[in-house]
Amino acid sequence: MALAVYLGIGVLSVVRDDRRPYRDLDLDLLLSYSDGQSGTDITVNSELLVTGLDLLATEKKVDIISAEKLRLAGLEIQGPEHVTVEKISADKLNLGRSLERQESTSENENRAIFRAENVSIGKFSHIDGFTAIDTIVEDGVHVVYHRDTEGNWNTVTLLDALAGEKKEDENGAATPDETDSETEAASGPPPIAVKRVDVSSGSTATIHDESVNPAFRTTLTINELFLENLDGRQAGQTSSFKLDGSLDKHSSVNAAGDIKPYLQPPEMDIQGKLQAIGLPPLSPYTTDSMGVMIDSGSLDLDLELVSKDQLMQGEVVLLMHQLSVQGTDSKDGLQSKIPVPLDMALNILRDKNDTIELKIPIKGDANNPDFDVSDALTKAVASGVSAGATSYLVYALQPYGAMIAVAKVAGDAASKVRLAPVEFEPGQANLDDAGRDYLSKIAKVLKERPKLAVKVCGVAVQRDVSHLQPPLDKSGKQSDKKEAPAAAPVVDKQKLAELGEQRAASVRDYLVQTFKIPASRLVNCQPRLEAEQAWHEVTPDYQQRK
Repeated sequence: MALAVYLGIGVLSVVRDDRRPYRDLDLDLLLSYSDGQSGTDITVNSELLVTGLDLLATEKKVDIISAEKLRLAGLEIQGPEHVTVEKISADKLNLGRSLERQESTSENENRAIFRAENVSIGKFSHIDGFTAIDTIVEDGVHVVYHRDTEGNWNTVTLLDALAGEKKEDENGAATPDETDSETEAASGPPPIAVKRVDVSSGSTATIHDESVNPAFRTTLTINELFLENLDGRQAGQTSSFKLDGSLDKHSSVNAAGDIKPYLQPPEMDIQGKLQAIGLPPLSPYTTDSMGVMIDSGSLDLDLELVSKDQLMQGEVVLLMHQLSVQGTDSKDGLQSKIPVPLDMALNILRDKNDTIELKIPIKGDANNPDFDVSDALTKAVASGVSAGATSYLVYALQPYGAMIAVAKVAGDAASKVRLAPVEFEPGQANLDDAGRDYLSKIAKVLKERPKLAVKVCGVAVQRDVSHLQPPLDKSGKQSDKKEAPAAAPVVDKQKLAELGEQRAASVRDYLVQTFKIPASRLVNCQPRLEAEQAWHEVTPDYQQRK
């Protein structure tokens, strides 16, 4: 025989006192009790409204959670492991609000990590240790990731507050709880599934970093953001996301793809695009990671990234417009990783619109704890700058481009990209057809790369000597040394130097008069004597041209 009892308590109102974390609580409760052959069954059905919710962690100086109103509609409890709610709604929700005002914040500024005008959770259930949520809709969301001058992130402070006090060793340092760590490791991914999360248009996410000088701050305004199909029970479950937003009126951020966040390491197949991103505010980070300070410039970026079977690989295409940089004295900076001066490499890459394009491959062991993303990016950028500069010249100067070499030796040669020589007939300074053809290709490079200059250095060699000797007399002997035995020809070095200068002048005159290349971009240098075959060197000037 079964016994069933239904008890309606009606509306219960409780007014907050100083010991309760709320101002008012309204509860509409229906309690049912049944006792049958299968055992006792107690079910609670209720509607709950909490007003003025406020849970503090005063020792951490953090307001963990606060809400003007919290509603639970269709709450049904059949035991601690069987709870369902038809809808949960929170108005003016705040999470992790700091109780301390930073120097850079105003008195009235909301200092919460997460705040929202409304958060609505549809069809929540927690049954036998598994939590499932149908939808989460977040309206009017504003997230702030703040790092103070000491390098402490607000998110870490909130997690510390939620975790409680840590044990300390004899020196006062926090020690991990081995039992908790082992339990967490053994438990695996959290047993939760969410079908879809939507964030409303107009929501924002701000990064504010005061640990760098000058402080960095940027805000992403969201046009569309969703994430769907999260399931902690299935590590191989594919979750999809899409982000469409802007950093200001003219800068845009777009990303979309599939991820498997519960795999270790996570797998992903994502595509991203940034457009018209201002670069100078990033100088505090590029100075530390690359030894480069950015004076001006904007960035367009296309990203394709795939991480699978513990291998991360992809490609970033960078378009940098009007980029101007200054190198620092960093021993591990970008300059130390390329064999030519950074300004020269960048100037080779600049097109006639002062745009630099780099295609940077990304590759690494996603499961390697020593894999440093910033270091990998620095090396990739260095490789892209160096290879991009030389590959452009090789392509543009074919068939002469095969002679290009980036010196990798110590000393003065390490600061040069040596191009193929302009060759002259022995003792001559007039250009032939091959020389004119080659210079036409160099002229094209100079027109396409308006910030690039070249050094024009005239050279004379030993082979020129015999063509600069005094004329022979009718007997076949030199007129000024009739009785002297044969000797190696000797020529005044001044005459060889003059020949070198005449050759350099022929090159400059041809580029200026035929192709209208400004003479200021053809940098003079001292003529020199070499033992190699007669040639004329054209070397990109490594001085930044304004």
